Amino acid sequence: MRFLLVSALCLMVTPVVAQEAPPAFNKCLACHAIGEDAVNKVGPRLNGVVGRPVGSLDDYSYSQAMLAARDSGVEWNRQNLTRFFKLPKHFLPGTSMAFAGMTQRAEIDALIDYLASFDADGARIAP
Repeated sequence: MRFLLVSALCLMVTPVVAQEAPPAFNKCLACHAIGEDAVNKVGPRLNGVVGRPVGSLDDYSYSQAMLAARDSGVEWNRQNLTRFFKLPKHFLPGTSMAFAGMTQRAEIDALIDYLASFDADGARIAP
């Protein structure tokens, strides 16, 4: 019985822990926000970014590079986000994002999973 109780508690806690922001997101916080109260900062808020067209928030002023990518139909899917997080200025020459990039694939994957856990309104999406 005690084993079942401990197992049930672990199952209840695991999804909450899995949804916490990964350490890589700390690199984003100076310029970006995510969640229900997120607002644009130096960079746009990241609610619903996974699957959204590049440069598509109406209330944010994007660089010409982002606008050109949007007009070309580029979307923030997993593949493009991975390439962007590795070398932003290589993936999108002319971007005004002042970030050198990330080298660890696991760190990038965890960041994308975290970003994908928020809908366009900043609400958490159930896993």
